[in-house]
Parts: sequence; C-alpha cells; structure tokens
Amino acid sequence: MDKNNSNEEGVTNRKANDNQEHQLVLFQPQIMELEEENHNCFLLWLGHKKVLITALISLFLVVGSIFVVFSYKWIITCLADKEPVKQTKNIWNAHIILKWKEKTFSLDLNKIGYDGKDFSSIDKWELLTWFEQLKRQVNTPPRNADQDRFGNKIKPEKVGSVMDEKQLTYWENHPEKIINKPQQLKMVTKLPSVTAAMLKQVDKKVIGSYTTYFDRRNTIRTNNMRIASKSINNIILLPGEIFSFNKIVGERTYQKGYRVARKIVKGEYSEGIGGGICQISSTLFNSVDEAGLFIVKRFSFNSLTTYVPSGRDATVSWGGPDFRFKNNLDKPILIRSQVKEGKVTITTYSVPNVKLRPKKVKGAPSKVSQMIVKGNKSTDNQHGKS
Repeated sequence: MDKNNSNEEGVTNRKANDNQEHQLVLFQPQIMELEEENHNCFLLWLGHKKVLITALISLFLVVGSIFVVFSYKWIITCLADKEPVKQTKNIWNAHIILKWKEKTFSLDLNKIGYDGKDFSSIDKWELLTWFEQLKRQVNTPPRNADQDRFGNKIKPEKVGSVMDEKQLTYWENHPEKIINKPQQLKMVTKLPSVTAAMLKQVDKKVIGSYTTYFDRRNTIRTNNMRIASKSINNIILLPGEIFSFNKIVGERTYQKGYRVARKIVKGEYSEGIGGGICQISSTLFNSVDEAGLFIVKRFSFNSLTTYVPSGRDATVSWGGPDFRFKNNLDKPILIRSQVKEGKVTITTYSVPNVKLRPKKVKGAPSKVSQMIVKGNKSTDNQHGKS
C-alpha cells in the first residue's frame, strides 16, 4: 500500500511538474508577445510624433515665408512714402538750365512739383521766385548821375545790363520748351533816367515859383529866414526822391546862427528859436505845389497866417511837424531860394523837355501882421509891403 501510495505520489508529482513546465512554456510566449506589442505601439507613437513635428515645422516655414514677403512689401511702401522726391528725381530728369558768361544756373523741376507728365503741375510761384533770384545775381542796374547841389561836382551816370523780360516771360509760360535744353541768357542794355548832361540843364525851365513878403525891419526874423533859405537853396531832387524840410534844414540852434524872434507874424507857429522858418517852408510848399509835385506830408497850423492865403501854410518844427514832398516827375528838379528886399522867392526848375501837370496857386498877400512878444504881453502892429 505504501508502495502504491508512493507510486501514486510520484505520478502525481510528476504530473504536477509536467503541468508547471507546460504552464511556463505557455506563459513565456505571451510575455514576449506583449513586449513586442508594446514596442510596436511605441514605434507607432513615435511615428505619429514625427509626422506631427514635421507638419508643425512645415506650417511654421509657410507662415514665416508669408510674413517675410508681406513685411518686405510694407517696408518698401514706407520708404516710398518717406522719399517720394528722391524716387521721382530718379525717374524724371527735368531741369531748366540757363547760362550767362562762365556761369550755369540749373533748376530741378521735380523739386517744384513737376510730375514728369503734366506741365501744369509745376509750381508757377516757385518758378517765378527762382527767376527773381536769378535776376539779382546777373542784373547790373543802371546808376543815375547825381549832384547834391547845383554847381557841385556831378557823379556821372552808369549804363546797366539786365535780363530780357520778354524772354523770361516766354520761359515762365512755356517751360516745356526749354526743359533739359541749355539756354543762353539774353541781356539788354538799361539806360539811366538821369544823365550828367541832364543835370547841367536842370535850371533851364521854371516849373513853379512863389513869393511871400515880410517886414525886413524885423532883423532877427529876417536873419533866421536867410539861414533856412540858404539851407535849401540849389538842392537837386532826382526822380522818386523825397524832400524833408527838417532833414535838409536841420535843427535850429544858436550855433547855426538862429535867434529868438521877439516879433513874429500873427498866426505863425513859433519854435521858441528860429521864428520865421515857417514862412520859408510855406513859400516852398506853394512853389512845388504849383509845379504839380506830390505832397507827402504837410501840416497847416493856423488859418490866420498872414504871409500866405488861409490854409496854404506848411508848419514845421524841429522834432515836430515836417514838410515833405516827392519828385514824381521823370526828370530831376532844382530848388532855388532867395531872401531879398522883404521878399522870399522860391523857384522850382527842371530840364527843358520835362512833362508837367502844373496847378494854379493863389498868390500871397502883400501885407503881413506882426506881434511884439515881450513877457506875457503882445501887441498887434500892421506893416505894409517892404
């Protein structure tokens, strides 16, 4: 029995061992298959990752390329907006080129609005300004003969040379005719309006004359009038020049010989020193007014002035009222003033062929009324023509 049991146990143990071996044999292939399956999943996952990364890289490259293209176009557009003149200049070669002697003057039309097609796009104001600047560089204006006082040395005239205005006007209206075609400036001779020969004849024709009267027994007043008269005597005024009484006569001072007049004409404006000066300025006013000269500034102080008709005085005072007139003729004029034998006579002259527009001026009264000034009292004295 024991033997049989032993045998049964042996058989059982053997079977059990056989089963374990068989189970081990069966289990080992399953593990290997599982590992292989996991490995294949990893390879599959890794393959998917590569595809995804490749797709992302491709997408990035495409987007980056598009960004670079648009950025380049944007940069080019911005540069074009900032430098339109530079680009236009490179496209359009349009210049006005003028020559004079050894000099060349050039204007880039692109800088004054020219678009390369339409000539009306040129800024006409800028074009005219350029021509005016050119005139200042090449023109030599004529110089008139000059003489401050008749009998003094004459400064001779000088002929000028200026750009031809007709030529300029044509170029201004038709710039297309001369674009990129160098042109020679045409200069014309410009004669002075006053010559030395003219000044030598400036005393040949009387164009205005006026006389006022005074009491020569009033010696101080007469003295003052003589000094002022001498200051304006033989003064020459060229066309366009303005005469200022205060500027020519200057300040009335003791050093110049002026004195305080104790007797002044009734209604006369007194400066305190230099009584009688207003009679000279008033006589001058009537003389040049008769000649038709332009009165720039005149003050009528008192309608009661007795040496000229009412309202025909020209009041002057140093630092105050001034009398000014302009030579509006195309020829020079000469002023001659004389105080003699109780009369002030101022005559205006010019050359024989001067063109005039004279005026009719009422003559001065032959009687004057004077006042003796002493302290705070004054008395009227009538004096007749001397």
